[in-house]
Amino acid sequence: MINKIIYDGKEKHVYLVKPNGKRMLLKNDLSSKPIISPNKRLAAFISPFCWECMSNVYVVDLYNGKISNVYNWEYSKTPKYIKWYSNESLLLIIGETYGTVSIGGDLYSLNIKSKKLEVVKKFPEYIQITSFKLNENIIEVYGIRYIDNIYNEHILYKDSFKY
Repeated sequence: MINKIIYDGKEKHVYLVKPNGKRMLLKNDLSSKPIISPNKRLAAFISPFCWECMSNVYVVDLYNGKISNVYNWEYSKTPKYIKWYSNESLLLIIGETYGTVSIGGDLYSLNIKSKKLEVVKKFPEYIQITSFKLNENIIEVYGIRYIDNIYNEHILYKDSFKY
């Protein structure tokens, strides 16, 4: 039987629930809400998931309960948003860990088996991507664009491109 994954939105914890009902805390940190792969076999989440945290990306196999760390934060760079692209790859926004200007980042692809990380699209520093949507082979990115030289004033930003 398949395990379930649940998210406690109040405590921001991710649990694996065995077929017998036993709950197992996957990470004792604040975590993002898990996302389920297209084939429903895997779940991915970011932990710890909080402001200025050095975060990792974890994938849980819902069939055997095995959890794998598929992305470790790199010096000053941390994952901020993830979505499944296929059953074997995630799209991630990775940006600066520290600072109030760098609320978003650039878009990357991560193969969860090889752990190979590739740049999908880099953005200028004055554009901060915070989320995206997938529409077949089109990616729509959302965020902010700073409109002054000291990065205080901003407007909403949206763009789309083929992938």
